[in-house]
Amino acid sequence: MISKDDYKALLAELDSLRREIVQTQFGDIPRSVEALEQKLAQSSSDEDRQVLYSLLVSECSRCGNDQVYIDALRRRLRDYPDDAMAKGGLAHALAVVCPNSREEPLRLASESVALAIKHDRLVRYCATNMARIALTLDAYEVLDSALAVLIDDAVNIRVEDSPYEFDFVDRIDVARVNLGLLKRYRQLAKM
Repeated sequence: MISKDDYKALLAELDSLRREIVQTQFGDIPRSVEALEQKLAQSSSDEDRQVLYSLLVSECSRCGNDQVYIDALRRRLRDYPDDAMAKGGLAHALAVVCPNSREEPLRLASESVALAIKHDRLVRYCATNMARIALTLDAYEVLDSALAVLIDDAVNIRVEDSPYEFDFVDRIDVARVNLGLLKRYRQLAKM
């Protein structure tokens, strides 16, 4: 298991390796990405792999290479297909990076919510992510579904979940959304 000291040392190493560039099938990337991929290949501990994937995805996002970023997200999901955050993360990245690929991000967002509900973890986080993806891809039926999940989940209290978020509500086209759902969601802000 990666200790706190090991983690701090790894972060320092990554900071140093970011300055070195290597050529890969995805083009030029920082050596920090390559180093994390090697550590992942050598790790058999599930806990360590989760930490390493989190760092890898962050490094890939940071380097600005969309191909390597999407590839890291896909690999994490292949290794952890039952992880709602992995599905939701890939869905969001695809919606932003590849907005022409509507079906896959919408499907993955919906699957992430279903997994969150199944595991009773991070339901609001995943449903809010789904709402944002739906808005990005102009998919109002999916947005309505996300709002319904968020409203239905209001009775649940979880330590491991995000609070209700409303920053995206002003972007909703009131002529296209289910107004009853939108009104009920807005009422959650007063709770």
